[in-house]
Amino acid sequence: MLNGLDAAIARVDRDGRLLGANESLLSLYGLDPRDTSRPGRSVEYDVKGGTALREYDRPFARAARGELFSDYRLWLFESEGRRHALSASTRELANAPTEPETTLLVIVDITDAIGADDARRTLARTVTHELANPLTAIIGYTDLLLAEDLSPRNLERLELIDAASARMEKLISEVLRAGGRERLVEEPWRRIDLREVVAASVDSFAPAAAAGDIAISFTGSDEAPVVADAFRLRQVFDNLISNAVKYTPRA
Repeated sequence: MLNGLDAAIARVDRDGRLLGANESLLSLYGLDPRDTSRPGRSVEYDVKGGTALREYDRPFARAARGELFSDYRLWLFESEGRRHALSASTRELANAPTEPETTLLVIVDITDAIGADDARRTLARTVTHELANPLTAIIGYTDLLLAEDLSPRNLERLELIDAASARMEKLISEVLRAGGRERLVEEPWRRIDLREVVAASVDSFAPAAAAGDIAISFTGSDEAPVVADAFRLRQVFDNLISNAVKYTPRA
């Protein structure tokens, strides 16, 4: 019956011996079914592309100590070169007085689920980024128009636009916060040229600045390499430049 399950299941005693395991676990960890005491051919990591787990932190070792945990996330690099995202949990087993104390270890392969979640988050980040740029221009121009001497009717219309823009900006922020929750994927940090990030931000605010008789420019010829999240950095500079354009007095 256990061999018909996709989940990898093992029974471990306090000496760390594998008293029983189904075919899914033997295959996943590359264990020899004739001698499960021999080390498997798979290696466990804390995160994808991270550091190999110490023996003390491995799910098997924790189960052998009788630890009870749920949804312990890790990555497994198997002998055939595939990577698996795993969720490990333990359950306490009832044992007869003459039997050794044992713990049930259940490991579920969540690679596909993690991949789908990562794709969803990437899509959310891309969409919100594309929305943020035109929304910034809408908010900037609306603020400039609100400072003009307008008729009550036009002022009311602009205030409606401003309120709607603020709601959309809040929705984008909520999507970004949701996308920042802990996940079992590689971080978006990479080597980028900070100069390109700043230049792109300045370009997006140039029309709003010009409309307010404000001169805004960017100069810099030397590369400024940093290791960072380009998306988050762009948010920082967008906020800074937006405030500068919004609150700088007209010439």
